[in-house]
Formats: sequence, structure tokens, C-alpha cells
Amino acid sequence: MAGILPLVFLIFSLGTSVVYSGSHTLKLYITKLTAPYPGLPDYLHMAYVDDLRYARYNKEINRCEYWIPALGAKWEPMTMQKNYMHNFEISHHQKTKLLTDLYNKTSGKDAIHVYQTKSACEMHEDGTITAYQEVAFDGKELIAYDYQTGTFIPTTPEAQIVAQIWNKNYAKIEKIFLEKFCTNRLSKYLNALASDLEKLVPPKVKVSSSESESGTKLHCRVYGFYPRDVEVKWIKNGRDEIHSEEAAQILPNPDGTYQIRVSVGVTPEGGATYSCHIDHSSLEKTLVVPFEYNNRSILYIIIPICAALLLLMIGLGLFLFKKGKKGSLFLFSAQQLCLRRLLLSHWRDHVTLPNQWKRLTHKNETNIPLCEYNGNMAGILPLVCLIFSLGTSVVYSGSHTLRFHVTKLTAPYPGFPDYMLLAYVDDLRFARYNNELNRCEFWIPALGALNERITKQKNYTHNFKISHHQKTKLLTDLYNKTSGKDAIHVYQTKSACVMHEDGTISAYQEVAFNGKELIAYDYQMGTFIPTTPEAQVAAQVWNEDYAKIEKVFLENFCTHRLSWYLPALASHLEKLVPPKVKVSISESDSGAELHCRVYGFYPRDVEVKWIKNGRDEIHSEEAAQILPNPDGTYQIRVSVGVTPEGGATYSCHVEHSSLEKTLVVPFEYNNRSILYIIIPICGALLLLMIGLGLFLFKKGKKDPNGSYQSGSTETDIEN
Repeated sequence: MAGILPLVFLIFSLGTSVVYSGSHTLKLYITKLTAPYPGLPDYLHMAYVDDLRYARYNKEINRCEYWIPALGAKWEPMTMQKNYMHNFEISHHQKTKLLTDLYNKTSGKDAIHVYQTKSACEMHEDGTITAYQEVAFDGKELIAYDYQTGTFIPTTPEAQIVAQIWNKNYAKIEKIFLEKFCTNRLSKYLNALASDLEKLVPPKVKVSSSESESGTKLHCRVYGFYPRDVEVKWIKNGRDEIHSEEAAQILPNPDGTYQIRVSVGVTPEGGATYSCHIDHSSLEKTLVVPFEYNNRSILYIIIPICAALLLLMIGLGLFLFKKGKKGSLFLFSAQQLCLRRLLLSHWRDHVTLPNQWKRLTHKNETNIPLCEYNGNMAGILPLVCLIFSLGTSVVYSGSHTLRFHVTKLTAPYPGFPDYMLLAYVDDLRFARYNNELNRCEFWIPALGALNERITKQKNYTHNFKISHHQKTKLLTDLYNKTSGKDAIHVYQTKSACVMHEDGTISAYQEVAFNGKELIAYDYQMGTFIPTTPEAQVAAQVWNEDYAKIEKVFLENFCTHRLSWYLPALASHLEKLVPPKVKVSISESDSGAELHCRVYGFYPRDVEVKWIKNGRDEIHSEEAAQILPNPDGTYQIRVSVGVTPEGGATYSCHVEHSSLEKTLVVPFEYNNRSILYIIIPICGALLLLMIGLGLFLFKKGKKDPNGSYQSGSTETDIEN
């Protein structure tokens, strides 16, 4: 090969090197078989610029096939293509034969072996060039070309002889090829491929699961993206990364895009959530795709039951219609009308009830006999279901939640209301019940036109209060606690309904007494579940009196209200208020504690953590709570104990949807102790200078020209 070196150098040096913004790479992949194999080419040459596969060498027609139309008319004539591609093939055939002979392997049809190389040159933004070549035989790496030293390096002991021969025959020409020919090609291609190289294709994502004897595996398939670089990971419960035991590979698609599949083994846990997180240059923020267990088996049961119930209701309606007397206004007894009036006063809502229902009630209300309500809600369940089923459910993009927080004291306490109800849509606190005025106060002006008449507000809010009073009394009696002024106890509930993006509904309720959770309502089962042994009796009573109507309330009344509020609150729900941050330190006998107070942000979700030396997270021993502010924003304080170290740095990192990137606030030690020394010294020096100035002023004498001279000595300077 040494004899043709000057000629090769002359040919390759004819091109000039052009520097482009950013770093770019030209990669050549070659695969050669030692014998033909059905369905596979015995010689294949693939070419990439960065991650863009733009050409391949087709041996059958002995020329390059360009997959980018912009390259079609720009390159060498066919004769030149054939010449240098043919010489490429000859060179790699010689290397393959050498490897086969040295390893005592035959190259006949009965023994097929695979030779592979990957060559690449990279032009950096500063104009410098790097390059490399890797060689493998039968899937095992043997030799690597070191561009800095210009030599082939054996990566296995048996490759030493091959490296010696290649250093003698190919090393110098390999350097020229990578440094001149490769970079010249790259600079030519960059202009033609600019639009293709700059394209961004966002990924598509599919999550799934598979079961085996070893357990459950979650799979996240990310495909159809460009450029190649992507980060895919599984996250548990929104914060804990699950590492895969298998190294996932990014594979090319025929259309020039890429794909990857990341799989992790999990042990299903009650309440645990899993999501696939994807970071790619085409995405403005991390793409999060939650995994949801397949509930088809449940649907196969629910759908036939619902269909049967629907047919039953239609049949019942036809039966009642035929049984009704001519001229009757409605088909209910006097006792049923009594219950209807009770319900209308309890859940009065002009949007939920159709016009016909209100007209019939108004017309006959004066003739309806009075009845007594014994507190057992189960008896009026069918009518409640009828009333609430008249409303329609509206689905909005994304998931939204309506929450009611109720707090009741068993006796008045100065400065605290004995009954308070707060209402939230998502994280937006939009209303509260004012016990003194006996009506709701809406904090969002847009809701003004939607408010029910004050009378209706008083009715259903008052009945809310009565219901919670009954539950509070039951708990107090069961726990043998008095409800007088001397014994004040706190009853709290949190009720919520969630409308998901796919139209499904979920809901929950939690009940606490004196700060201890007692009962939780299971929406799927439709029952109250005691969370402590002493709450079993209360749960039994509530299941008899309130369980069914609680489901109807959450499923119909709550979701209807939510769909009613969403359009009016849209601008408020979409607002983003960035957080303010203050960091401080406190000293105690146990050591130093750093505090990061993050406040004034909206929406509620935020992540705050302390980082040491820019990389190590310091975990807090206390669970920080996100608390609401009076203006509807939120605050949180995260504190960590530290042992001061020389040179160590600490910073508070805040992530929030209103921020384009993580907000980093460094902590700087307060140097007050040094200031206490510096300030007195500076003060003393200042006083000393003032005193010295006054002394010199009084001692000086004024000369005839008005200047002052020292009275101690005089010096004449003569030229």
C-alpha cells in the first residue's frame, strides 16, 4: 500500500475543509460475509451524517443509492462511484482474508464468518477534527484505530499479529482517509443535508405489561423519533426511578427515524403508580405516559350488567306508563311526593332538575302532606338516583378534580368557626361557606353569574352542615366524649370526585376525628372502610345510613358541579405563578439546619430539594407539607440538617411548571461574626482620621496666597 500513498494523498488533498456551526460526524458501516448467504448481501456499506442515514452501496448495480433526494444530482459520475466503491470492497476483502487465514478459518460455503468495521470522522465547532475506526470479527471486537497515534491497537491478545501487519500496510493511509477524504465528504454533504439534519420528529409512545413466572414486566416502546439521542426511564410513584436490568438499544427504522424499548421488572403494590418518562430534543418538556392496568376483565362483567339494567329500566318505564291513569300529572304516591320535596330542599339545584320536574312540584307542592324524616337515607335512595341521573356529565381535556374540605368543632372556640367548608377545583380554592352569613362566598369573580339564588345556597349548604353534625355527634357518642364547651373535638372530611381525560370517574372521601384518620370511603366498593379498630362501629352505621347516597353524591352531584365550574374557571386553572425562594440557616445544640422556603407559586405541584456540591441530594428527615396562602397560591419549607465542611456548597433546587428550567438558589453563610469585627475597626479608623485632620487643620498657618503650610518645618526648593 505504501507505493500508492502519494497518489492517494494527492487525490484526497484536492478538497478544502469547511467549518460548520456545531459538531458533525460522518460514519461508515461496513459488513462483509466470507461466503454468500440467502437473503443477505455478502458486502454492505451504509453511510450516515450525524444520525441521518443517507446512502448505501448496492453491490448488485455497483453504485451508491442515495436516500436523500437533495443528493441525487450533486455527486460524482457513475464511473467515479464505481471506482472508489470497488476499491473499498477490495481493501476490506483483503483484510477479511487476512483475519480468516490467521485464525485458521476456512472461507468456504460451509463456514460463514462476519467482518465488520465502523469508521467515523468528526468536525468540531472549533474546527478541530477527531476520528476513529473499530473492527470486529464474528461479533467480537479485535482492533481499534487510534487517530492520535495513527496506529491500530489490538483489543484482544490474538489480534496482536493482525495489528502489526495492518500498522505496516494500512495505518498511514487510514489516517489520510479519515482526516482528508472523510472530512471533505462531510463538508460537502452538510450543505445539501442541512434541512434534513435540523428536522425534529417527536416520539410516539406505547406502554404495556407482560406476565411470566418471574413476575410482571412493564414495557415502554418509544418509536418514530429523530434525532437519535433520547432518554427513557420508568418512574414509580412520580419520583423513584426504576433501573432496567437490560441495556436498551436504540435501533433505526426504515424511514430514518429511531426506536427503543425499555423494560423493567416490578412487583405490583396497592396504590403504586408507574409512568414512562421520555426526554427528547423535539419535546419542550418531559413526556410522561402513565401505565394503567388493563381492566378488560372487569369491563366484560360491567357492560352486560349495565345493558341488562338499561333494558329493565325501559321495560319498567313502559309498564308504569301503561298503568297510569288518564289525566294524572305524575305517577308517584303522596308519600313519594313528600320525599321528593325533602330531596328538593336537601339538594336544590335548578341545573340538575329539568323544567318538567320543577313544574310538577310547584303545581302540587301545596297539597303534599308533611312527613317526618327519620335520618335513614337508604329509604330515599331510588329517588335520589332518579334526580341525580337527570344531569349529564361533561368531559374536558385533561383530568380535573372537585374537592370539599369540611371542618367542624363540637363546641365554639374563640377565633375559629365551628363549621367551615372549603371548595377547590384542582388546586384552585374558589369558594368557602361562611357560617355567619349561612351562604357560600365565591372568591373567583367569574362565578358570580353562576351562583344559585341565595335561598338555594342556604338550603343545600345548611343540609350539608346538618349531615356533618349528625356524623360528628355519632362519633362523639361512640367514643364517649362530651360535646360541651369544656371538651372540644374536631371532625374533618375531605371529599373529591375526579373526571379523567378518557371520561371515567373516580372519587374518594376521608374522615378524621381529632386529627386521626378513622374512615375512608371506597368508591369502587361503595362502602365506608374503617382505618382503625375503634372505627368499626361507626363504619357499620355509616354503611347502613350513608354509603349508597355518598356514592350518588360523588358520582352525580359532585361531577355535575365540576363540569359546571370548569368553563368559568378555565383562565384561572391555566395560570402559572412562579415561586419565590428564600434560604436561611438556624443553629441549635444538635447542629446547623438549612431552610428553603418556597412560596407564592401556582399550581400546587412543586419539587424542592437541597443539593450539596452541585450533585449530591440531601434528604430531609421531616416530610414537608405544601400549604395554601390566602391569595390562592401555595408555600412549602424544606429543611435539612448539615455539618458544615470547608469548601462545601449548598443550594436549593426548585422545579415547577411555571419555570422553564430548575431554579437554583445557592446558600451563602452569614458572615455577621466577621462584620462585628470589621465594622468597629472601620469606625475607629474613621474617627482617627477625622481627629488627625482637625489637628493638622488647627496647627497649620495660612500663607499670603491663602494656602496652609506646616508650622514645624519649611523646605525651599530652588531650581
